[in-house]
Amino acid sequence: MEFRGKFPNKMLKKATFLSKHFESDFRFKDRELDSKGQERVRVVNIPSIPPRDVGSMIDVPAGSDSSTLSLYGQFKDLLDKMLALDPTKRLSLDEALEHPFVTGKIIKK
Repeated sequence: MEFRGKFPNKMLKKATFLSKHFESDFRFKDRELDSKGQERVRVVNIPSIPPRDVGSMIDVPAGSDSSTLSLYGQFKDLLDKMLALDPTKRLSLDEALEHPFVTGKIIKK
């Protein structure tokens, strides 16, 4: 959720283990162990818009040419689509295999 934002409530309503990980108002329960091995639970409000995005993890080398920048853009696009939280919007395996980053097709913008 750090990179994709909060799960849609519609999805959470269908979740099998909802009460283990979320409050009834869909706030996330963050679980961590303290130094004595005791579990601590704190409720966290996850913003709808994530504080970071997947692209922030990808370092584009300084002075990259346009084809390299295009390749990095395609990779970011592939990751964004593969990591969609909503499974109805997530790429299928066949769609991922047809993505320009995988096939090598150049997308002109």
